[in-house]
Amino acid sequence: MARDYMVSKLRYPEGVSVLQYDPSFAIRGLTIDKQKGLLCKISSHQKLSNTAVFRGRQRLSRDEVMELYGGSRHISVHDRDYNMEPLNDLFSVAHACLFADVVQYMIDRDIEYEPIALVEDVNQAITNVHLSGEMHKEVARDLPKYIEPNPALRPLLERIRDSGKKSFLCTNSSFPYINAGLKYMLGDDWRELFDVVIVSARKPKFYTRQRSFRMLDIGHKQVQWHAVRALHRGEVYTQGSVYQLSKLTGWVGSRVLYIGDNLFSDLVEPSRANGWRTGAIIRELEDEMHVHRTPEYQRLAFQISKIEELMRSIQNELRSEPIPQNHAFVDQLVNIHEALQTEMENLVNVNFGSVFRADTYPSQFAFLVQRYVDIYSARLENLLEYPSNHTFYPERIAMPHEYPAEAPRYD
Repeated sequence: MARDYMVSKLRYPEGVSVLQYDPSFAIRGLTIDKQKGLLCKISSHQKLSNTAVFRGRQRLSRDEVMELYGGSRHISVHDRDYNMEPLNDLFSVAHACLFADVVQYMIDRDIEYEPIALVEDVNQAITNVHLSGEMHKEVARDLPKYIEPNPALRPLLERIRDSGKKSFLCTNSSFPYINAGLKYMLGDDWRELFDVVIVSARKPKFYTRQRSFRMLDIGHKQVQWHAVRALHRGEVYTQGSVYQLSKLTGWVGSRVLYIGDNLFSDLVEPSRANGWRTGAIIRELEDEMHVHRTPEYQRLAFQISKIEELMRSIQNELRSEPIPQNHAFVDQLVNIHEALQTEMENLVNVNFGSVFRADTYPSQFAFLVQRYVDIYSARLENLLEYPSNHTFYPERIAMPHEYPAEAPRYD
């Protein structure tokens, strides 16, 4: 839909209309450099990945990247905030693919283009798909094609309700779209599974602005004008704010666990501004954990760990007795280490590697998960593996200078 909008409304060449989505090309968590027109992966230390910088579908060499960025892979705070566009939601894989394909189309035909204008046009096209309602209409026309039934979802919601806990649904989507999808997944009585249902919430503004709730008259498909003084099970509300939600329900921030799949719309502000506990659904975990269990991945992980041990050992020797040959050997080990790291990442995705890692560092996406998310899982129904009164206690994360705890010895 976004591709066709670019041709019909933004007057891109007709050839763009035959570009096909390739779900294997990109991953979530990439970044677009708007000034340079590049698609890249950035680490938690704000460094460009060694092997994951693309112009269109063409991978740039390390020398090309260094030349473009003035001899450094570091991304300054200014560039990050003003020139970089993160792609962190579930639509970002298609977004990245469309952007890269249009850039490649221009390159292949020697068509001059302005990178930042192309970025803005792709954004406009994707925004139109969401705001026009065309995507929602397409999904509603063929629910079995687009929605995978989840038989474990209703038992999970029923267990939450039966345990005495409260649950609420807060979505930016319209009621007709949500109603069609949840009827298909949960049955006609789906609203009875939630204590509060909020549609058209306008997240993330829902968390930062104070707006009143409005009740939706489902029968007449109209928003009622009278003030909402309480929130009731079975009703549907629109607009509102987290302030009003807390005021009307009495729910305290630290006792709320809010689960979503969009880092910025769902999880950053609830954690940062409201003190909610947050949970992220990251579907990519299933594929990555499957790869982690393969013999090939285990072999590479073992080799990398041994090379790192050897590098540290040689460095310690160099402190007391500098030997030129050892310096050269360390350089060779660094090259081998990088090659093995790339081979390991290619097991996940041959273009951009793991969603969670950029070379030896966590990716920028992983950094945001670590900072703003309390728990994360591949599927919501994984909570059924734990009793309803289960508490997740975080593991202690050691700083580099801290030694692992050892059992005391008694003489």
